[in-house]
Amino acid sequence: MENKYYSIDIVFSEKDFENGNLLPNVLLDKFQTIASMHAQSLGVGFDDMLAKNLLWITMRIKYKILCQPKPNEKLLLFTYPQAKNNVEFDRDYEIKSQDGRTLIIATSKWCLLDATTRRLARMTNVDVPIAQGKEPLFCEKFLKTETFIPSGKPNFSYKVSEKDIDKNGHMNNTVYAKLAFDALEKGVFIKQFQINFLHEAMIGNTLDVFVKKEENNFVIVGTLGDNVISFSALVKQQWLWIFLNKYLIEKKSKMLKNFVLFL
Repeated sequence: MENKYYSIDIVFSEKDFENGNLLPNVLLDKFQTIASMHAQSLGVGFDDMLAKNLLWITMRIKYKILCQPKPNEKLLLFTYPQAKNNVEFDRDYEIKSQDGRTLIIATSKWCLLDATTRRLARMTNVDVPIAQGKEPLFCEKFLKTETFIPSGKPNFSYKVSEKDIDKNGHMNNTVYAKLAFDALEKGVFIKQFQINFLHEAMIGNTLDVFVKKEENNFVIVGTLGDNVISFSALVKQQWLWIFLNKYLIEKKSKMLKNFVLFL
């Protein structure tokens, strides 16, 4: 129980990108993979915890893209545990280039779930080493992203199938991230992505997905029956895309006005 830091080599392929974005579900899958590997090396992996009738779950996660990685570029993914209390602990991630440049930073909050009752369990008997002296990657706290009450017709609905279920018996976090991305309008370039996991979605459940634009950001909410919020996400856009989009809209409007005057 001594290796507080863990790293692996990763490469993103061309299929991991869509419309210029590194797909959120691909990133979350990388984070899940290294977190699982690190936990196993520390003796608190899936099998170790299941033997105690406990399950690790991610409550929320966010990442910020400082510089977009390129397809087929060899990268390094680092992870280490941060602050801890009786019910949760933070785990940070960094993706770096071969020459040491930080491309992506991320942080997450993890809890323990009682495998029988599906209720949160205390961490008092779980020894997770903390990266002492390592500053948190984000100064701001996680935001409450369920900022509107969904109503009316959803943008789309999704039925949870067997392929979506993970070892914990509920829908995998990466699927929620894919639904959040699919809810965005085309042409959005992601600068920062946060997703909160609020209520488990099980096989056979139907998720109704709603999206709302708030200023230059997007809020996505997924609900189960009776408007139970299953997940919520916040997407902040790249400022350059916002500027270009506004410029193109204004230019298009001016061209249309000139065309009308010409007629």
